[in-house]
Amino acid sequence: MGAVRIGFSGVTVLQGVLTADLHRVHRAHPRVELNLVELAPAAQLQGVREGALDDIGYSLDLGLDHTGDLVVTCRARTTLSIAMRPDHELATGASVTVADLVDRNLIVFASREDDETVLTRLGPGLHAHRSRVHLVSGTLGVLALASAGVGVAIVPTATERITLPDITYRPCATAPRGRTW
Repeated sequence: MGAVRIGFSGVTVLQGVLTADLHRVHRAHPRVELNLVELAPAAQLQGVREGALDDIGYSLDLGLDHTGDLVVTCRARTTLSIAMRPDHELATGASVTVADLVDRNLIVFASREDDETVLTRLGPGLHAHRSRVHLVSGTLGVLALASAGVGVAIVPTATERITLPDITYRPCATAPRGRTW
């Protein structure tokens, strides 16, 4: 009985990690109300610490180094992809490298201005052009801006399951793998 608030990143739904766990919990405890809140990774950590979430979040680990007081369990691994308009010049190649992104307008999923988990994961080269980074707090918002041609979006590869008009995906060839926790 009761309710539980769970933070999640959209990619955990696309990977099937969150939905499989929710299904198991619902079958075992059908009277528990499951409340989901979509949040970026850093916002989930803050929510668990402050009690806004009930001790659990599902997110990508993209360089979150401040988890010492929390238990983190790796549930899956993922790579990153680049989402862009089909007519973008980077769409002609089979993949995109981090070096290809240095002078581009970038769109990333982040909860607030100081949340640079995706950029940190890709290395120091992208920080020099911080003014060209658009932070967006939702997966669909990231893809909408990429579709509008505002820039290229750095997204987990599972995001490729979302088919939208005017969006194409290319693997990020040199991006390190992230964990879903």
